[in-house]
Amino acid sequence: MDGKRVTAEQILAAIGADVERMAQKVADSLNAAEAGAIIDQSEEPVRDALAELRRQTYQKALDLLSENQQDFSPSEHPNADRLAHQRPTDHHAPDDERAIDG
Repeated sequence: MDGKRVTAEQILAAIGADVERMAQKVADSLNAAEAGAIIDQSEEPVRDALAELRRQTYQKALDLLSENQQDFSPSEHPNADRLAHQRPTDHHAPDDERAIDG
């Protein structure tokens, strides 16, 4: 069911500006650090920028998936009427298999 999936292209389109902001934060953090203390002074801000990008990416991917699933309507399925009217499952044979109606 391809209509329910999200593609990498959709995610990239949704997070493009977020990636640019993260890259700017990483560059700013590295450039603001003093010589001899680059790792010590930039590691935490860079980690935080990447964590924020990860959160934003995951949230936007979930939103895209939700949108794609809403666009998919089970009522458009060619057998929707037949599938919607299946008989109840409350009468099972002793072997827990459904009996086949003649």
